[in-house]
Amino acid sequence: MRKENEKFCSDKLLSLSMQKDEDLEFTLSKDSLPVPIYKKKALHSRYFPLKESEKYTSKSNCATIAIGVGGAYHLPKAAMQAPVIAISLCHNLTLQILNEISLDKLFPTGNLQIITPEELPKYFPFFTCDSYQIILHPVLSTIFSNEANQVVQWIQNVFNPQFTNIKTQRTFGKKWLKNAIFNLSNTQQFCTVPLEIENKAIVVCGAGSSLDISIPLLQKNRRLLYIAAADTAFPILIKNQITPDAVFSMDTSPYSVYHFVGTFDKSIRFFKDYTSSLRIENNPVSLLFSDFPLLPLCNFSLDNFARIDTSSGNIGTAMLQFFNKYFSDFPIICTGIDFGFYDKISYSKGNYHETYRLHHSSYFSDSEQYDAKLFYRQNPEYSGKWSRNAQNRYYAQQQSLFNCKTLSDSPFIPWEKITNDIEFENYIITAEGKKGICNFPIPDFKNPIDYICDLPEETILQILTPYFLSKNKQPNIKDALIFLKSFKKEI
Repeated sequence: MRKENEKFCSDKLLSLSMQKDEDLEFTLSKDSLPVPIYKKKALHSRYFPLKESEKYTSKSNCATIAIGVGGAYHLPKAAMQAPVIAISLCHNLTLQILNEISLDKLFPTGNLQIITPEELPKYFPFFTCDSYQIILHPVLSTIFSNEANQVVQWIQNVFNPQFTNIKTQRTFGKKWLKNAIFNLSNTQQFCTVPLEIENKAIVVCGAGSSLDISIPLLQKNRRLLYIAAADTAFPILIKNQITPDAVFSMDTSPYSVYHFVGTFDKSIRFFKDYTSSLRIENNPVSLLFSDFPLLPLCNFSLDNFARIDTSSGNIGTAMLQFFNKYFSDFPIICTGIDFGFYDKISYSKGNYHETYRLHHSSYFSDSEQYDAKLFYRQNPEYSGKWSRNAQNRYYAQQQSLFNCKTLSDSPFIPWEKITNDIEFENYIITAEGKKGICNFPIPDFKNPIDYICDLPEETILQILTPYFLSKNKQPNIKDALIFLKSFKKEI
């Protein structure tokens, strides 16, 4: 390989040995560029190969994933606008071609990286690009069709979930970080009284459409139930004269407060993840600790704190995980957690989202169109009047691991269904004699920003990864410290 081409290649590609392939030859194009011919097929135009790049453009912050390298003549224009990551389909062929072609002339800005497929997460420019496009080499993707298909499948099944996680961090990570630091800077405001449940069945309420049909059953048996509501389900229960014992939230948005507009019982206890912005005056609020990496990176073990698993991105699932962890001996029932839509309706009546949509309805656009658009964009699946999309399918994965029964008649629920009032009443009385407790200590983490600033630079940059993702900027210690000092003034 030409020495000047080495900087464009990944470490793994450079470590591979090269053997001569008799099926590879070269010819000069009309503009005197070496065109590789493989198995008697020209990998680029024999006339003006660089014109191929006019077909493939990009835009700022959109990386290009090129499947198949060839002579890379199809990639310079895309590389002028954003980074290009070219995945080699036949490494020996790629190395031989790079022995004859100078990439320096094609990519003077160095905006190209040639890699093996499994190296994509390592070399993808997550900090500077928030989207990507795929370009299939028109000839190599035919010659090496099996390899190209395997790469596409690998991107869909392995890389895309990682990319989605990074996008989530980019969108919410800065908020999570600021909320976490703010909450840990003001720990005196949080309730540390243990949660004790005794002789009551636990009912976890989401805001799905099945909550509507469960209301009469909850009202009838209220004194035998410990009712825990998701933040979206809270106003629905209140409007039906059901005061929940607890409300859970992991929402980072300040708009979550709109779930709690109005007058309600000041004895209701609230639980929120330490990355949540939720603030409720005059009610006890306790902190739960998710796997957000701030505390672990600061050498605080979370083993002794009340935990909640927010990895599903769904508050109902997170609540079920919490009660299965700390109150697993109790009968646990869920309602309003449907993992689908009934007759295209996503929420029970009386939630904040419904109120918002009604206020924004008109003759030309009614509130239900919001749900319909959300649903039909994401590969719908049907079962009678029930339907679900890709997001619902994701939420439903592995939920059968929970000890739980459900009042929902959704066909997408993995748990055993309670089909009538007698079955429900027989089940909830099994809570008699059961007692459970969950403690709520708070980490001694005074002045968290000063603590973070004293950590090694590498750790500081790890902690502030979400901040730099939100800024589309490569991490650097100077900007990290400026951000921390400016945020210290806010709190």
